Amino acid sequence: MTASTLLERPRPTGAQKAFHRQPQIRSQACQEGAVDGLVRPSEDGGCQWLCQSCATNIPLPAAQLTDVAIRQLSTRGPRAQHIAWRAPADPDTSRLSNGCGGFMVICLTHGNAAAEGPALYGGFYPVSRPTACAVEKALQRAMGGRDGWAEEAGLRRQADTSGEREGRRKRRRQDTSGASSAEGTVPEAHTPLSKGEHEELTDEELLQCARSLLNDARNSSTSGRGSTSGRGLNISWERKAQVFKVSLRQQDKPVFKEFRPQKKTRAHLLQALQRAISYRDEQRAVALAQQQQKQEELSGGLSPAPPPEEAASVAFCQRNLIDLQTRFPAAFRVLSGADLRQTAVVLLNRLRSHLMDQECGSKGGTGVTLHTTTTAFCVTLQARGKSHYGGSYTPPASTFEGLVAALKAAVIARNELAQRLEYPGHIDPYRVEQVAIRTLNETKTTSGAVQKQAAAAEAAAGLGE
Repeated sequence: MTASTLLERPRPTGAQKAFHRQPQIRSQACQEGAVDGLVRPSEDGGCQWLCQSCATNIPLPAAQLTDVAIRQLSTRGPRAQHIAWRAPADPDTSRLSNGCGGFMVICLTHGNAAAEGPALYGGFYPVSRPTACAVEKALQRAMGGRDGWAEEAGLRRQADTSGEREGRRKRRRQDTSGASSAEGTVPEAHTPLSKGEHEELTDEELLQCARSLLNDARNSSTSGRGSTSGRGLNISWERKAQVFKVSLRQQDKPVFKEFRPQKKTRAHLLQALQRAISYRDEQRAVALAQQQQKQEELSGGLSPAPPPEEAASVAFCQRNLIDLQTRFPAAFRVLSGADLRQTAVVLLNRLRSHLMDQECGSKGGTGVTLHTTTTAFCVTLQARGKSHYGGSYTPPASTFEGLVAALKAAVIARNELAQRLEYPGHIDPYRVEQVAIRTLNETKTTSGAVQKQAAAAEAAAGLGE
């Protein structure tokens, strides 16, 4: 008795389900046949009666589990398209500790056939237990994941109704017969319909024509022509409302606008699409101008030129390694863990004290903190009631120069995150170099004074040369 026979029997009635919810007599009832259910061969060569609930939860070997999965796919028809079954690696499913096979979601881009390009992998949904019930649940999860993933990626769903497929077959036959009867004529490219430009279209024909126009616009944008070169189309066709929908994101907020054709003709459909493309290009141009204006304000008003007495700080990263080692040998000296953390604390505190209010913003703070365990600079900003993480930057070397490089990278990441979140303030990276130069100069001066004091003490004691 195979799993197919177990699944083809009718489901139990309400009374049978209520009877089976009693766990103390469930096993006995199944074996004695007290409930009208299903039968399977037992170990002693006889037959064992099972209800529908027990039959879908019995463990199955890999071969029967594959039969159940294939049957589940075939019964769902078009709804299970782009979903494939991957059989268990071990024929004995009782020895599998991590899944018993599963369903893979494989989708194709719009207009592609299997032989034209690689398929897109949409995820794997494993079967938790080697039972028919677990197979059905895994397939339901795969179908839900397929729909959400395909819609998010902008792919075309092929799981449509049988009426739509039949309508396409009829139109293909009409186009083929028309092309064969007309000698020397070539059908119009990218046109699924045979009607004129101003003839009224049915709902199905309107859908096909809209998809064809969107394909042409998408192909022209990806090939480098027009203002949409290198960017997404951001336009879709709403089937129920029968409108073109423009979907954009401005200042981290979604913007939608619909363009409805005046009549159900190909000409009016093309006009509506042209209005949608024009609106999208205008919104993109406005967003680009606003972004450039913000960058100019940040670079012009919040990044003043360094004073003349601090001009040496700008040259901190311009000199070569030999010059830096000659002027500041302490910057390349390897520090211990405690000294490295203490130096990082001093460097970060001095940076905060040297910054102006307009650089930190109205909310104050640099947005850069020190993780004492790993000696890494972390970027975190509070905006819109949430904490936004900008990354962690560890010094490339356990030296003062490595700390300066890590802090400078953290400041740059902080500025990029603040620009995306529209967070006030902008810290120029040269501020880090200024603080580093001042710290090195003070350290050099302090060490020189200590050496002079020691030499004077030795001379007073009569130990000097």
